[in-house]
Amino acid sequence: MASNVTSQTAKRPGVPAPMATTQAPQLRENFVREETPDSPMSAGGHGSDANPAVAANPRSQSDPVATARVPAWKRGIDFLGALILLTILSPLFLAIAVLIKIGSPGPILFRQRRFGLAGRSFRIWKFRTMLPSVNPGAHSDYVRDLMNSGQALQKLDMPQQLIPGGSLLRASGIDELPQLVNVLLGQMSLVGPRPDVIPLGEYQEHQRPRFQVLPGITGLWQVSGKNRTTFEQMIELDVQYAGRCSPWLDIKILLLTGPAVLRQCFDKLKH
Repeated sequence: MASNVTSQTAKRPGVPAPMATTQAPQLRENFVREETPDSPMSAGGHGSDANPAVAANPRSQSDPVATARVPAWKRGIDFLGALILLTILSPLFLAIAVLIKIGSPGPILFRQRRFGLAGRSFRIWKFRTMLPSVNPGAHSDYVRDLMNSGQALQKLDMPQQLIPGGSLLRASGIDELPQLVNVLLGQMSLVGPRPDVIPLGEYQEHQRPRFQVLPGITGLWQVSGKNRTTFEQMIELDVQYAGRCSPWLDIKILLLTGPAVLRQCFDKLKH
């Protein structure tokens, strides 16, 4: 009886046939690689909208990290800036998507859990630059090793695991441009500390202020040496930005970002 009704519904004029349930997952797999639930980054039982800052470090309502808010001027600049840049850069996005699909099997985009304002977790968007078989949890393990090593913050270099053109996308920062969507959604800013792979609960007291501002696509650390600095130096720059955050500082950092990216690309070519 039930199958009879379904058949009649599908044939009735003006009534669309039910969509196959397998189409959405297949479409998603072609475009987005999601970090697996059992990877190191997803351990701990926090949902995508959970606040590990509260879970790991219960604080009073007077805690400046727990009560951090986004200034109206910053949200306005971020929203308009992200909207304009997404519109202007849409042809570039399309070209990169085509190149990724041609050069490597797997999805175009990659999503990974990061920690931002007040230690809240969210998912960042990136163009995929690694082979689908690479374990994304290796990144967080690498950052943990750097936290106390005193070594320069070089990106995890695994040339054999990069897709064709992946090295250029990473060196130029083009792989980060899909994070303009995160900016549009209010999860990130155009300017701020990098979104962290390490939760707030693992940071020392003097390092916590970096979570008082939204994470950004570019920031004071990126234009002040970036891969030449140590983890502690990066934290000092992040904390400095959190204490000095203003429209004028953001504009200055945005203007310095272009030359900083060119220097980074030049350094990559030399090596």
